[in-house]
Amino acid sequence: MKQFIKNNLTFFSLAAFIFLISAIVYYRIFWRSDFGLHLSNINNYLENGMPKARFLYYWITSIVALKDPANLFKASLLVLASCTALKYIVSVIYLKPKLSTFNISKPYAVIAFFLIFVFPIFIPQYLFFGRTYIGTFTPNIWHNSTTIAVFPFAILLYHLTIKQLNSFSWQKFYAIIFLVAINAYIKPSFLFVYVGALPLTVLIIKRTISSSSLLQIAPILLALILIFTAKSELYDTTVKHGIIFKPFLVYQATHAELSNLTLAFYILASFILSLLFPIYVFIRKRVSFNDPEFVFTSVAMIGALFIYFSFAETGPRQLHGNFGWQRFICSYLLFLVATKKAFKELTSTNIKTPNSYQIIFSFHIIFGLIYIYRLLFLLNYR
Repeated sequence: MKQFIKNNLTFFSLAAFIFLISAIVYYRIFWRSDFGLHLSNINNYLENGMPKARFLYYWITSIVALKDPANLFKASLLVLASCTALKYIVSVIYLKPKLSTFNISKPYAVIAFFLIFVFPIFIPQYLFFGRTYIGTFTPNIWHNSTTIAVFPFAILLYHLTIKQLNSFSWQKFYAIIFLVAINAYIKPSFLFVYVGALPLTVLIIKRTISSSSLLQIAPILLALILIFTAKSELYDTTVKHGIIFKPFLVYQATHAELSNLTLAFYILASFILSLLFPIYVFIRKRVSFNDPEFVFTSVAMIGALFIYFSFAETGPRQLHGNFGWQRFICSYLLFLVATKKAFKELTSTNIKTPNSYQIIFSFHIIFGLIYIYRLLFLLNYR
C-alpha cells in the first residue's frame, strides 16, 4: 500500500488539492449561485418528503447531512467537492493509455489537473458586457450543483460508450445501463444529446446499423424512457410548464443590447474562443470521421447547441436556460478528447517543451484562473 501511494503521490496530492480548492470556491459563492436554491429544495424535500426518483444529488446530500437541515450546508460542500475531485480522477482514467497497473505518471496527473481549470477565452463577453461566463460555451461549471454532481458520471458514460464501440462486452453494457440511470437521476441534460449522438456515431463510423450495432446503441432506449418520464418529477404540477420551439429566445434575452448581425458574429467568436484548443487540435491533427471519439463528441456538441438555441421552457423558468446545461459537458468532452490527442505521448521531458498545443492550452488555463479569482474575491460567477 505504501508503495502504491508513493507511486501515485502526485495524482493523490492533486486530487486532494482539487477537493480543497473547489470546496473553498463553493463556500465563497454558495449563496450567490444556484447552490442556495438547491439547498432550499433539499430542505423542503426533507420536510415534505423526498422526490420519487429524481435528483439523486438531493438524496445523497440529505443522507450525508444525516437528514438534518442544520447539516445541509456542510454536506453540500462535501458532496460537490467530492464530485469535482471525482471528475479529475475520471479524466485521468480516460487520458491514461493503459490501466493494467494503476500507476499514474506525473504528466497525465498534471495535465488532467489543469483540465479542471480550463475556461473560455472570454474576450467578447468582457468587452461587451463585463461578464466572463454568460454567453460562453465553458467546459467547466462552478455554480450549479446538479451539473457539478453529474459531470464525472457523464464522462464515465462517454468513456465506456467509446470502449463499447471499439469492443463489445456484456460487462460494459450493464455498466453503461447503470450510468445512464445515474445520469438521469442526477440531471438528464447529457442524455438529451447521448440518445442522438450514439446511433449517429455508429452510423457515421460503420456506414450502417447492423445487428451487433443494435446492442451497442440499445442503452438509448432506457435513456429515452427516463427522459420522457422526467417531466412529472421535474416540474411543480401546480404551475403550468411546457416546452416551446423558439430559436435564440434565451440567448437573445441575455444579449438584448446586440443587433441580430452583431449577435451572429458574437456567437461565432464566443464559440471559437470557448473551444479554441479542441478546434486547433482537431484541425492540426487532421482527425478523420473514422475516429469514434471525435465523431461522438462533435455530434454531441452540435446536438447540444441545437437544443440550447432552439428550445425553451414556458412558465416562470422560461429564461433560465435549462436546455443549455448539456453544452458544458460536451465542451469538456471536446477538451478531454483534444487533450488526449495533443498530448498522446506524455513524458516528464516533453511536457516541459513548449509547443503550439501547450501555448493555446495555457491561454485557456490563464482565463480559467482569472475566473477562479472572480469567484473567490468578487463572488461573481457571471
